Amino acid sequence: MNRSIPLGAAAAVGALLVAGCGGSSSAGTSAAAVSPAASKTPALHARVAVHSSSLGRHLVDSSGRTLYRFMRDNGHRGSMCTHACAQNWPPLRSRSTPSAGAGVSRSHLSRIHRADGARQVTYHGHPLYEFVGDTGRNQTHGQGLNAFGGRWYIVSPSGAAITRTSASKPMNVPPTYGSGY
Repeated sequence: MNRSIPLGAAAAVGALLVAGCGGSSSAGTSAAAVSPAASKTPALHARVAVHSSSLGRHLVDSSGRTLYRFMRDNGHRGSMCTHACAQNWPPLRSRSTPSAGAGVSRSHLSRIHRADGARQVTYHGHPLYEFVGDTGRNQTHGQGLNAFGGRWYIVSPSGAAITRTSASKPMNVPPTYGSGY
């Protein structure tokens, strides 16, 4: 399956190829794209809402940026995405308890402590992330990417990973973006 992405996201995907190939975990010294979202001060109060797209209903932040799950994150171990990974997949951070928009279960929103001391928003126990390749509202350019040792998927209101990469079929084979995958 060959998926095209906007030119603006191509640079971020290129950085992911450099930083995340080979199934390695987060490498602290790899070259990576840095987004304004990765370097900003954590939000005082994050809000999680639901957006409908061709991939289905999925979670977004208060700015309409799509939220993702990292499939390497497992249970109570916290976030497996640090250093270069967190520069490409900025954690949704909040200094206070996050709030729920329509369609989001408030009782399933929480926060965990990251290794850097920040608090990351979780939903159904899964840490939430943005993607630097999503440069605008409701974009899903990170959907199905294999980077930093795991797959990245948008999150349904039930907390499940949405694994399809188009409106019509589930993802059966990894997307290809060059020789790195």
